[in-house]
Amino acid sequence: MNILAIILAAGFSKRMGENKLLLEYKGKTFVQTIIEKLLEINFNKIILVVSNLEIYKKYKNYNEKIFVIFNDKAEKGISESIKKAVTYAKNNLEVDKYMFFVADQPLLKKETILKIIKESGSNKIIVPKNNNTMYNPVIFPNKYNSELLSLEGDKGGKQIILKNLADITFVDIEDSNEFQDVDVIEEYLKLINERKL
Repeated sequence: MNILAIILAAGFSKRMGENKLLLEYKGKTFVQTIIEKLLEINFNKIILVVSNLEIYKKYKNYNEKIFVIFNDKAEKGISESIKKAVTYAKNNLEVDKYMFFVADQPLLKKETILKIIKESGSNKIIVPKNNNTMYNPVIFPNKYNSELLSLEGDKGGKQIILKNLADITFVDIEDSNEFQDVDVIEEYLKLINERKL
């Protein structure tokens, strides 16, 4: 089964006050951390959607498996990144499913990603959850192309999930800390301090 990994990394980090994807955890930036995990898993192709020129230049020729898309409409919200990635995939790649990642979950384990992928044999949306809370990464079959391409604003694929609850396989993940995203400086400092303990 051909699953395309898509990293959504075109946000502006307004609450952080600086580009959080360039913050470091264990000596690597957040964006480098997720890229290395996905390369280890051996996805055939990885799309990285960015709005930062520094990140774009660094990764545009980084690896033959990675295609970097510059989102010049990132101010319209995460939906623009999703649409740019799906449009590129439709026009250039053979894809059965899309697995959407965010770049600010440095604690996400490779084993968890593989557990989610393992459930993707059906043609359903695959959603990890913990205590009835849904998280990323989510897998969408390509039968949802039109819905993905119709998204607007900053809500992302969650609006599709909520409209199609009967077509979802949930994957229970024991440790919700893996899905911790880092939006403000206090969360980043907590992450770093816990690392030192």
